[in-house]
Amino acid sequence: MRTWFLGLELRDGIITYSHFARAHSAFNFPRDEWIMAIIGTKRVTVIDFFRDTLVELDEESRHTATEVLMKSLDLIWQLKKETAHSGLRFLSRNLYFGHDKLIRLFIDTIENDSEPPVPDEKGKLVLEITEQNINKR
Repeated sequence: MRTWFLGLELRDGIITYSHFARAHSAFNFPRDEWIMAIIGTKRVTVIDFFRDTLVELDEESRHTATEVLMKSLDLIWQLKKETAHSGLRFLSRNLYFGHDKLIRLFIDTIENDSEPPVPDEKGKLVLEITEQNINKR
């Protein structure tokens, strides 16, 4: 597992990097997890790349017991909904982990005779690694 922290700042509508640091890296875990948390001043967004899910937590106003309970129930609902949605796409063989958008960009590149969104070699390598991971299941 690798844990990375990326600090972003929004100033005048422009996102800038404030800091970047690696915090933890280990490879002896029984599961593969690819999770990114974006912690902002108004909300927290957690993206699970392995399960292809996204949940968002709004800021609390007073942190009362009722508000904590409602935010917790909202989190549980979002996790169930996102997991069910991802599961249905997986069962219907329609879960591409975002690669469908990248593939569409490559098709557009061919159709429009324009520059690809990423170099061909890097795109092919990513697809090969993804295919290897899917076939390990």
